[in-house]
Amino acid sequence: MRSDVKCSISTIVDVRGSAAYHVSGVLGQQNGFRKHIVSKSHRRKVTGKEASLVKERKLQVVVPEMFDKQSSQKQQRKVELLSLVKEFRSANIPLYKLEQASLKLYLERNLKNIGAIPCSRHLRQKYLPSVFETHVKEPKGILKNSSSLAIVCDETIDAEDREAVINELNEDDVSFSKVSALVTDNTAYMHKAWSHSLRAVLLNAVYVTCTAHLLNLICELWQEVFKSVNKLGLPVKIGFTACLSRKARFAHYLKAKGGSVALPPVLPPPYGSFQEIREQ
Repeated sequence: MRSDVKCSISTIVDVRGSAAYHVSGVLGQQNGFRKHIVSKSHRRKVTGKEASLVKERKLQVVVPEMFDKQSSQKQQRKVELLSLVKEFRSANIPLYKLEQASLKLYLERNLKNIGAIPCSRHLRQKYLPSVFETHVKEPKGILKNSSSLAIVCDETIDAEDREAVINELNEDDVSFSKVSALVTDNTAYMHKAWSHSLRAVLLNAVYVTCTAHLLNLICELWQEVFKSVNKLGLPVKIGFTACLSRKARFAHYLKAKGGSVALPPVLPPPYGSFQEIREQ
């Protein structure tokens, strides 16, 4: 029994010895770590790493701010270029005029946040379509918010375009009930279009024919009745329009009598073209 106890005690001592040896080895490693931490090389590396971390944090803060600032500057520059293209088109000034060095330099110096003005080709490709889309949206908004409107139809170049009025109203998002009048030429096909299709859709509209077209038809009938007057008036007209000397003598006569030599104002056509409406 005693031998067993001694043996077990010695075993415990042996185990404790190995454990103590193991602990002493760990303590030796810890002492080496302490010496390395206190050394200059380790401190230099730690200081450099901390500086790099601080620098990285600063970059993480500065880089988004820098990109936000650049994006805001780019956005402001884009707005200025859009305004420049819009004003040039409103004043009917061609964009190639910006190629002149003096004008380009003056605008770059006096316009805020515009920077270097691109060439006219770049402005036409990148900015002019956006200006046109914005310009088209303005009359569409007016039509959509108006309480009533009248449709004035001119001749179309497409003989098969049988739903031009309906398609245009749907495209501009205009309610059929807002249409109060439909004005067209006094022709048979327009009468047929109104009586056979548009009357059933435009319930609140009144059909009105163009007065100028009616007067033209009446004047054509007068020409057939007053053939002698037409024969007399035509040579007189040709004599003045084809002979420059008669024009000069007539102008001299008007000046002598105190009259105005300027031609009378030209009457506008009954319908304005789309280009004129778009530029107004």
